[in-house]
Amino acid sequence: MVGRGIASELTQSDIDSVQNCADVRMAYDIDKSAKEQENTTSHGEFLTLGRETQWSDGGKCYSHGPEWGIAHRITRGLLQAVRTEKRPRIYFIKFAMGSTSLHDDWNPSGPYFSEFMSFTKQMLQRVGELEVQDDAVSIDALFWNQGDSDASGRAEMRTAYEHNLVQFVRLVWDELAGSGGVFPFVPLQLHWKIDESSTSTKKYRKAMDQVNTSIQNACVELGPCAALATISEEFQAQWHSLCFEDGHSNSRGLFWEGKLLADVFLNILAGFD
Repeated sequence: MVGRGIASELTQSDIDSVQNCADVRMAYDIDKSAKEQENTTSHGEFLTLGRETQWSDGGKCYSHGPEWGIAHRITRGLLQAVRTEKRPRIYFIKFAMGSTSLHDDWNPSGPYFSEFMSFTKQMLQRVGELEVQDDAVSIDALFWNQGDSDASGRAEMRTAYEHNLVQFVRLVWDELAGSGGVFPFVPLQLHWKIDESSTSTKKYRKAMDQVNTSIQNACVELGPCAALATISEEFQAQWHSLCFEDGHSNSRGLFWEGKLLADVFLNILAGFD
């Protein structure tokens, strides 16, 4: 979920709608798939979510992923139902790596999983310090946007995706849920700008569908705390206007993806009321 959204394209109304409702902060560590780049971390601190929060050394600009859409939907759909004079505070812990596979790069036996766990625990401790909270800080949800590299990779990556995802999420729960039990897991359905006249993209679409089926099956196996954020046909039909020429989500696409993820999270919470 690194995201290639251009922060300067975020509208002021979208920013105001979030910042007026809640104090949203984000800590991040991204782009570790290649040589570590300058300014691709928040250096162990939570930064106020704004246009100049996440720096992209590759793009030489401030960028964003789906976090703005998530924040927008949560502040409008959940926090407005709670009357309080003080703006509530939301913390995002973002650990992301672009163009990577669950089968290899996110494999729990590899070094990247341990780095993910270490960074998350470090930032949870930081939340406790900021909130002056002695008890362990609980996690509200894990949002997951990954799988394209598995779809376009080796056949074994697609075949093993369901097993790999179930194993991954259960290990994350074991490591991070503590005594609070499991927390919601919300993955995003894979989608891409598809040229149906191209044989190669038709082949990729078939592979992508296979991974999507695996994600859906994994959610069923993981239980009621896991649910897939699906892409409607209407949303998919307008995807050409929500992505860059190379198929990656643009600023508006990432914003809508975040809303879809947050809607599913809110639905999971509603189901436990």
